[in-house]
Amino acid sequence: MATVLAVDDEEDILTIIRHNLEREGHRVLTAPNGDRALEIVREEQPDVVVLDVMMPGTDGWGVLNRIKAERAELASIPVLMLTARAADEDRIRGGIEGAIRYLTKPFSPRDLCSEVAAALEGDPEPVKRRKVQKESLAQLARLEKRSSSPGTRRRSEDNATAAGPHVTRLEHVPAADADNYQIRSVRERLD
Repeated sequence: MATVLAVDDEEDILTIIRHNLEREGHRVLTAPNGDRALEIVREEQPDVVVLDVMMPGTDGWGVLNRIKAERAELASIPVLMLTARAADEDRIRGGIEGAIRYLTKPFSPRDLCSEVAAALEGDPEPVKRRKVQKESLAQLARLEKRSSSPGTRRRSEDNATAAGPHVTRLEHVPAADADNYQIRSVRERLD
């Protein structure tokens, strides 16, 4: 039995998540906002966090960044992001910032349960994070190259070149430090 923290400002969504994951035998904790989620992460150290992106106050990205900045045992917790937005940029941002899974609302209970199960059974966290980050940076470069602006294409190539050593470097650092590499220019474009 795994402990799963579900974080969403919509009570109905929390109820759906709780009901379906408890049916699968998981212990489910809930938080209605990012600040409470961070408290629970520190106190309970859940096995997986299911985290809504768009919430008042500290949003899902803020919570994700703070979890990944914590001590190693918290930074390695797999995070599944939930959002009503299905844009490629959101998926890319999730991969860059350390989320290992991504579900778009409305989601099916079956997809939720299978994604949580995959997060629990998946590759070791640092390996998975590194793979997702590399894929996300490559996808970002492809999206930017589709732009008709030569300046955008040039920035994309510069970012891919600049990010390459940082992504490679992730193989040699602890999981807690993996998200501290410089991706400010990528984050600014995604905001």
